[in-house]
Amino acid sequence: MKLAALAILLLIMGTATASLGAGSWNLVLVDSVTVASDQVLVSNVVAQEVPAGVGTLVLAAGGKPGQSIQISRNLLLRKLVQARLAAGARMMGATSCRIHFSGKAINWDSLRESVQMALQTLLPETAAGAPASWLELEIPTPDLGAR
Repeated sequence: MKLAALAILLLIMGTATASLGAGSWNLVLVDSVTVASDQVLVSNVVAQEVPAGVGTLVLAAGGKPGQSIQISRNLLLRKLVQARLAAGARMMGATSCRIHFSGKAINWDSLRESVQMALQTLLPETAAGAPASWLELEIPTPDLGAR
């Protein structure tokens, strides 16, 4: 009887172990990447495909053109755990990934000056006795970037 119980227990443990292995997947972190967006997804920083839903997980947002950030393997794992997507993940590859946001920041004064010069040519000629035409230009935000 003890032998039968032991055999059943071993069978159950073997099945449980096999099912754990079947759901495992590799997350291979690359050492550096350039992204053309202001946010970084898991799919941007891995060397191979990951399960559905994992690739679209946002790791960082608000990146500005020309900026670089570092994402560690620990941060990546924490984000996966918070999103309940870490089951079966085997972390491999680099210990951190350097992410560069493509593009460059636009020189604020240069942009304003260029736009003002282009628009100035569209103003009508000043009529005799009238005050000279002028142009006031306000651009809403200095946080512009080109990608």
